[in-house]
Amino acid sequence: AKEVEGETSSDYGRMMAYAMSAPEVYVADVIDKACKGLGCDEEALIEVCCTRTPEQLLAGKACWEGRNDASLFDYVTKELGHEYRHLNILLLKILKGERPWDEAVDDARAAQHVEKLHKECAKGMMQDFKEDKVVDYLLAGPPAEAALCADLYEKKYGKSLKKALEAKCGKKFHLALCALLVTPEEFLAMRLETAMKGWGTDEKVLVRLLGGLDHDSRPSMPAVVAAYQRKYTRTLRDALKSEISGNFLK
Repeated sequence: AKEVEGETSSDYGRMMAYAMSAPEVYVADVIDKACKGLGCDEEALIEVCCTRTPEQLLAGKACWEGRNDASLFDYVTKELGHEYRHLNILLLKILKGERPWDEAVDDARAAQHVEKLHKECAKGMMQDFKEDKVVDYLLAGPPAEAALCADLYEKKYGKSLKKALEAKCGKKFHLALCALLVTPEEFLAMRLETAMKGWGTDEKVLVRLLGGLDHDSRPSMPAVVAAYQRKYTRTLRDALKSEISGNFLK
């Protein structure tokens, strides 16, 4: 993987370097590249932290810390800074393994959290919106339970939870919360679509996301492909053909 990365500067080469890496190396590489250089790529951190299993993230953390002889928590906290402190709280909880993954959905707990989420979202401008509580509610159960909260909220209050949270959160923190309201496969499908919308294509995002998917782990490439087609009524293959070319497309 490092040989390929060192011999080519193309999108194809960068994507293949990701694809040839072990899952824990991929996680470590994405986090490292997101935090290096000028500024921090918060969206890359959100993509990897909100779509990987606790086991994958724990292995990625160990890989990064083994390379750097440093604390990944300290590294991420320093890069996000005070402006993104709420996002930092969310991502560190996930990196610590505080997001259940395979346990059963608790319908009663989801219903209780919908009420608590509505109470926070209904607060006025002079009231304290508790971001840490919102994080706790959405991380209390597996991904399917947070998605259930979003469904129940919309049915009961006639407004999407995504929209209700948007008025209370910064843009990047809101993106991370939205990642919790859908399945990892659907969120990655949404990110792929965003990378191809508007003027120009964000090849960097396509490289990062497509290079990190395979057929066996979760999220898997087939599951993301299926989610994309279900959501946008066209195949991901056709979407990519309209945006990229050359070896990268092949």
